[in-house]
Amino acid sequence: IIGPTDGHLKIGFASDPEVGRANLQCAWPVDLLLHYAVEVPAAKVRAIERACHDDLAQHRLRGEWFDVTLAKALETVKRNVRGFMGIHFEF
Repeated sequence: IIGPTDGHLKIGFASDPEVGRANLQCAWPVDLLLHYAVEVPAAKVRAIERACHDDLAQHRLRGEWFDVTLAKALETVKRNVRGFMGIHFEF
């Protein structure tokens, strides 16, 4: 999950999330933060990403950008990772 302190969030796969954040930063006038990243097997990453995007479809702005709170984004990502991977997170 990448985005400013307040505002739109990008939810998606990146092989190196910090590099992804840095690449996006050049096009943004405010600081972008890497709010959350979790490592998952390559075989499951696209399914998890798709599930997150489907769950947040009503909040989609464009592509992988969503107009949701960080709390909602975190809950959605962690729930889908837990569903696909059986990992338990404290919310």
